Amino acid sequence: MTIGSDQLDEWTKTLAEADMLYREVQLLIRLNPEGCTDDAFTVVGVANADGREDADLLHPVVFARRWAWYLAAENRSIPPITNKWVPLVQFISAHLQYLAAGDRDDFADDLRRVRGLLGRIVNENGLARGEADALSAINSHAARKALRSWALTSDRCMRRKDLNAAFPTLTDREWARLRKRKERSDEDIPAYHYPVRWAAEIAPGDDAPIPAYATVEPYRDAMAATGKDWLSLDHLNPDTVYIDRESGHMVYADKGKRKTQENPEDL
Repeated sequence: MTIGSDQLDEWTKTLAEADMLYREVQLLIRLNPEGCTDDAFTVVGVANADGREDADLLHPVVFARRWAWYLAAENRSIPPITNKWVPLVQFISAHLQYLAAGDRDDFADDLRRVRGLLGRIVNENGLARGEADALSAINSHAARKALRSWALTSDRCMRRKDLNAAFPTLTDREWARLRKRKERSDEDIPAYHYPVRWAAEIAPGDDAPIPAYATVEPYRDAMAATGKDWLSLDHLNPDTVYIDRESGHMVYADKGKRKTQENPEDL
């Protein structure tokens, strides 16, 4: 039995949501590590080496690695040889059609668990008021810039109260100029209305400052930005790191045994 396109679209959308939430958890830890819960640090830390679940918590990378290798076997392809979240999730999203009928319910259950876990962590560790205000300032600036660009090419007319909301920098001086221009204009302008193009042309620019920390940055690994001695999934090299069975700790092969002495089962 083949998978319906609606089901594939739903799974792809949920995977994309999980990817965004995972990155947001990393961002929250970078912004406010002291205020984050243990679960937040667990899901962005190194996954269980044996691929097992930690109690009731299904580590996102354990989920992604498990199903990426499963889909690769079903498709007779090579999965991403990595512990990085992004390539694993992208591989799963691109090969969902190879899910066998008997395993689709298990995949759906795991996907719901990971999506729910990440959503809960983001809600519990939401942005502090300062970061929220900063993001709001960025969005407001972008929205007003887009509105001005549209108004400069529009023939629409609006009431004064609506124009005041769209261009809050308009002062009594600008309104006096608009009234004079309307009186001298031959255009058919409705009563109590003004062309939005006129308002956009003379409205002073919005010079409200944006908080310095409210800058849009490209994606980067949050665990690698802390300066602490933490292993990061995005920087974990499976060719040079292995689990020492006696101590149970991760060991850098370049600093300990030679690579030829490593046990492949420990990688």
